[in-house]
Amino acid sequence: MYTMIMAVIRHEYLDTMVTALKKKKIPFTFGEVKGFGKETHLYAGDIHNRIRLEIVIDEKDAETVTRAILEHVPKAATGSGILVRYHLEEFIDFSRIS
Repeated sequence: MYTMIMAVIRHEYLDTMVTALKKKKIPFTFGEVKGFGKETHLYAGDIHNRIRLEIVIDEKDAETVTRAILEHVPKAATGSGILVRYHLEEFIDFSRIS
């Protein structure tokens, strides 16, 4: 089984996160997203730019990857980000299809 870990973080955490994931040889993708969270009052200025990391990993490694992410994102600050783990029913790596 595989797990997908999705984290939404502030831009200022990206360089540290990329370095940590590369060091541990964890494959990932990331892109820019926009959204609002608890600190919003539904004004246009409340829409924030964030980075979404997506990692598909073997289920046995999910806790290690989760800890690696949590080590590099400050906690207890509104707007620091979120982390979600999904259990995947299916994962296909195109490079492994002959």
